[in-house]
Amino acid sequence: MRSQIEIQLTTKGVAAVQNSLNQVLGTVKSWAGRLAGAFGLAFSFQAVAHAAAGAVKAAQENATATAQLAAVAGQATAALQAKADALQRLTGFEDEEVMAAQRALFAYGATAEQVRRLTPLAADLAAMLGVDLVGAVKLLRGALDGQKIALGRLNIEAQSFDELVEVLTARVRGQAEAAFRAKGAAAE
Repeated sequence: MRSQIEIQLTTKGVAAVQNSLNQVLGTVKSWAGRLAGAFGLAFSFQAVAHAAAGAVKAAQENATATAQLAAVAGQATAALQAKADALQRLTGFEDEEVMAAQRALFAYGATAEQVRRLTPLAADLAAMLGVDLVGAVKLLRGALDGQKIALGRLNIEAQSFDELVEVLTARVRGQAEAAFRAKGAAAE
């Protein structure tokens, strides 16, 4: 009989300990859930803050690029900004990159009209060669100085700006837009 009483007491003791452990475990789970929620919320806020900081940085870069372009382009700034926006929609080159190429053209001595005519052709050349837009402008620099330039692999030679525009129009026009459309089609 004594062993039955001991077994019952032991069983009741184990049950009481188990109940206590279940209560402690429930409390721990509750706090763990709260902590996980707090960490999740903190990470969400961090992600939002990071995205906002990126948007602010992009806006600042765009404002800086616009101001730099205005400094060299004078009255043509609005038209060149519109050209940069249009090229971004057509070719996928970011407007900041287009404005950087425009600034480079001005730095090389191009007039606003030359920049307007050469920028989309430089985008086409960049797409065809697989280089960035400023890199394509650097390849074309000599023609702005009236020097003969040769882009050997494309079999393009020009001795003047007008000749360069004519040859580029015939050989590379539309390449950037076609490449951009192809990327979009491949992504779908």
